[in-house]
Amino acid sequence: MKNLILPVILFLAFSTFGQKSQQRLVKQGIACAERGEYELAIKDFNSVLSSEPQNTKALLNRGQAYYMVGNHEAASNDFEKVLELDKKNAKAHFFLGKEKHRVGDFRGALRDYNTALKYRFFDYDVFYLMAKAKISLGDNVGAIEDLDFVLSQEPDHQPSLLQLGIALQNLKQYKEADKELSKAIDFDPNCPSAYSYRGFGRVELGDNEGAIKDFDQAMILGEQSDKLLYYRGLAKYKTGDHDGALEDLVDSKRKGYLEAVNTLKLIGELESLEAKHR
Repeated sequence: MKNLILPVILFLAFSTFGQKSQQRLVKQGIACAERGEYELAIKDFNSVLSSEPQNTKALLNRGQAYYMVGNHEAASNDFEKVLELDKKNAKAHFFLGKEKHRVGDFRGALRDYNTALKYRFFDYDVFYLMAKAKISLGDNVGAIEDLDFVLSQEPDHQPSLLQLGIALQNLKQYKEADKELSKAIDFDPNCPSAYSYRGFGRVELGDNEGAIKDFDQAMILGEQSDKLLYYRGLAKYKTGDHDGALEDLVDSKRKGYLEAVNTLKLIGELESLEAKHR
């Protein structure tokens, strides 16, 4: 009997030591990730998972680290493994939703975001991302409800102000959209998208000079979209800058914006008519 006691004690001691060592590695990996040292974090989580492949904490955190370094396939695999082991893991549902959102699976993303909420993952980012997915699916009213909730808790959440402006604009509520987009610009004057969308709305409101200023600022900040060029071209045409308008519309057409093709054709027809009546 005495011969059996010592091996059992040693086994328990080594087992406890191993568990504590793995816990330390997980904490170390999390600390590395918090410092932005994601590759080091992944190495620590790999060490844990080599001996404990079902360690959900290591899997979840490795998935997040993979996400941050752009290895999205590996990230999704880790989140899915976590859910195979723990279907109620709210964080895994949330991060898997983000992966689906990234690839354009907005309905799938919404399912995962809602499941994360169901299992008590309460974070304003869930509602913000749900709103973005709903806007992409055309549910602007539902998006506004989510964004209103976020802004009731964090009134200065600039990304939510931007998305609220976009959703209102999609509903053709241009004046209300302008107010929210202006707030977004006040909180972050270096956000090109806020200027672009405010410019789109100002074209609809007839403030073409204001729209051109917004488009110019968006371009200074790096925005070069075909839609921006198209709308700036329209605004310039309406203010009498026909040469500048044609230049923007042609550039928009070159970038593949289909509406620019029809607009250029219409302008050509109008100018031909004007020439005949001179």
